[in-house]
Amino acid sequence: MTLHAASIAAFFVDQLAQAPVQIQCAQPASPESWVKWLLQFALSIVPVAGGVWIAWMAFRWNTKEEHRRWVLDQKKAEWRELLDMLNADKPHITSLSKSHHNEPIEIQFDTAQWVHNVNKIFMDRLFIDENIIRPLQSHWLNIKARAQAGQEGDIVARKEATLEFLILVEEIREAAKKDMNAQDRTRSDRKKP
Repeated sequence: MTLHAASIAAFFVDQLAQAPVQIQCAQPASPESWVKWLLQFALSIVPVAGGVWIAWMAFRWNTKEEHRRWVLDQKKAEWRELLDMLNADKPHITSLSKSHHNEPIEIQFDTAQWVHNVNKIFMDRLFIDENIIRPLQSHWLNIKARAQAGQEGDIVARKEATLEFLILVEEIREAAKKDMNAQDRTRSDRKKP
C-alpha cells in the first residue's frame, strides 16, 4: 500500500516538472477620471433614491388621509352623541303638550341628572370646532334657565323653553350637516387639479 501512494506522488511531481511555466505581466490600467466615477455613482443611486422618495410621499399622503378620516369619524360620533342625548324620543321631557294649533305648549325636564349630562356633552366636545358648538351651548343654557323658571310656575318661560328646545335640536342637526359637508368639501377640493 505504501508503494502505491509513493508511485502516485511521483507521477504528479513528474507531471508538474514537465509543464512549461509562462509568466505574463499586465499593464496597469489608466486611472479613471473622477467625473466618470461620479456619473456612474449618480446613475446607480438615482433610481434607488427616486423609489425611496416616491414610497415616502405615498406613505405621508396615506397617513394624512387616514388621519383626516379618523377625525371625521370622531366628529360624527360627537354629533351623534349630542343629538342622541337631546333627541332620544325625548325620554327626559315629562310633558310636551300641544295646543289645538299643533304648537308645543310646555316642556319640563324630569331629572337634574339628564340636564347635567347634556351640559357635560356640550363641554366635552374635542373634535367639533368651538366656534360651532359655543353658540349651541349658550342656546342650551338659555333653554335650561327658561325651563327651570317654567318649573317654578312661569308658563310663558315654559312655552319659550319648549319652542327653543325644538329649535335647538334642528340647529344642532343643521350645524352637524354643515360641519360634516365642509369637511368633505375640503377633501374633494384638494383632489381637484
